[in-house]
Amino acid sequence: MAILKIKSVDLGHLNNAEFTEFMNRFRALVPALGGEEEERPGGLSVLAATEITDYGLTAEMTEAFDADMQALTDAVSRSQVDENTKPRAELDAARDAYISYYFSQLSAARKSPFAETSGPAETLWTRTKDYRGIQRLPLQQETAQVRGLLFDLDKAENQPLVAALHLETLVEKLREANEEFAALSGESLATRAADLTEETKAVRTRLIERYDEISTTLFAYSVLFKDDVSLTFVRQLNSLIDETATAYKRRGKGETPSEEEETPDSGDERPGEL
Repeated sequence: MAILKIKSVDLGHLNNAEFTEFMNRFRALVPALGGEEEERPGGLSVLAATEITDYGLTAEMTEAFDADMQALTDAVSRSQVDENTKPRAELDAARDAYISYYFSQLSAARKSPFAETSGPAETLWTRTKDYRGIQRLPLQQETAQVRGLLFDLDKAENQPLVAALHLETLVEKLREANEEFAALSGESLATRAADLTEETKAVRTRLIERYDEISTTLFAYSVLFKDDVSLTFVRQLNSLIDETATAYKRRGKGETPSEEEETPDSGDERPGEL
């Protein structure tokens, strides 16, 4: 009888969501420990004949796996929690208010009966009106557009106009809010990237080792005893590996899965790679 081997799977290429889904489904396939011992020919139990129980698994194996799965969940959750979200939202609201106030002041000054006010306002309006509505852009685009507005306002020909309309404080407040927002955004990206590449990567490495240990133990048991439980585990794990490989390939090609499409058999049955 041919040996049913476990197909290879490269778990390192999966993103965190795919990796977590695979490991959760793998864990659900692992037989529960503490079941009744199977009888072998001659009336010898697995324990009496080989001193192997629970398909060769131990509580330490499964408990270590479960602990690392919780650690992965916690690490990914922390990497997704941005501690700068609230201050960034406050800074974004502030710069939005400054932009709105700037254009409302220009609009009102253009209607002034005094030429020393309406003249600078009309000129500044003409030179910066294309920036109206930038507060409704995506955040990072808004940051770039605010810098563009400030660059124009800092030009030598526009500085006297800003001064004539007493907008210097407003311009500086907008500059401060925009740069603080940009700094916090960069810090958040750096922190989340560090979480992903350090703590999450370490936990994933341990989980792959746990996976290899558990799956190899059950595979060896299935070869020795050819019992239904361990053989079913190998078959179901191979199906999970096929499904995971297919989903990964679709993601790489940007394809949408078809309900009618069958999962291909990779034909590679060496434990440990995809």
